[in-house]
Amino acid sequence: MALCNGNIHSSVVGTAFDYIARFLIAKKVNKIDDVQKRIVAINGLKILEKFTNKKTFISINKKYKKSVKTIDKYLNSKNQPFSKLIPSTTFLARLEHIYRSGMPPRDINSSLLEEEPQEIIDDLYVLTETFIERFLKQQVDSNSDVIFNPHFGIGSQICGGADSDVFIDGVLYDFKSSKHLGYKWQDVAQLFGYYILYRVSLNQKDLSSMLIGKDIKKLAFYKARYGEVEYIDMDAYNENELKLITQKIENLFETQLLLMNSRNEFLKLNNEVKLEKKDNRWLTKFLIFLFLPILITVMWVY
Repeated sequence: MALCNGNIHSSVVGTAFDYIARFLIAKKVNKIDDVQKRIVAINGLKILEKFTNKKTFISINKKYKKSVKTIDKYLNSKNQPFSKLIPSTTFLARLEHIYRSGMPPRDINSSLLEEEPQEIIDDLYVLTETFIERFLKQQVDSNSDVIFNPHFGIGSQICGGADSDVFIDGVLYDFKSSKHLGYKWQDVAQLFGYYILYRVSLNQKDLSSMLIGKDIKKLAFYKARYGEVEYIDMDAYNENELKLITQKIENLFETQLLLMNSRNEFLKLNNEVKLEKKDNRWLTKFLIFLFLPILITVMWVY
């Protein structure tokens, strides 16, 4: 059975629930491809390839492919119960933790290749039932504007790749599965931090930001254990103060922003050159195809 102490339990449950919530939302709004492209767990798999022997990695990779197949089957069917998702999402959660930490667990076999503890499965089942009734049916429409794991372009780059949980109809949500009723100041600071990074990307006119052209009207915590959504209306805050805070952040990271902008511009130009070369190759092939018969005919005549 996979390793499970208190900290690991809450960590696996939290990340697995995030996956389940996104999959359920994707199915409702028909954005299946979008959510599948944002499965971060595959990066944990890449790290494991460097730290495990060939036999172990083959087993882990096989389990990953099976999990992705199970998820794909659920997303593309009408009658699959959500319970089928749970073991696959806990496996993805454990892989994502490896990616976030940059290191594999002490006991890879126990953590990744054994069955998930039943208490984790049961916990996620209850959380998912609550999520469907209290969030999915009430906060998400089939035509909702949804972006999964949105990053903030250059704003995220200066912070090592920060991304949030989900953007839905003008609200940036952070899902919390903690049993605590109150708040940790770090959670609130993190959510406000995302908002400021979003404003930085707007100021920088950064087209790589996933929320470019979007308006974040509210920030929100979804408390998974209580089925409650708690909103923070950004219109309640003084716009001049928000501009000042954003400017201070830009001043603080002035050098990094300059470097990131230069790097992004270089990559953009480099991609354009590659496309131009590719287009030229096709043009050359087309001209050869067009004129070669004429050339051969002329040579044959003379």
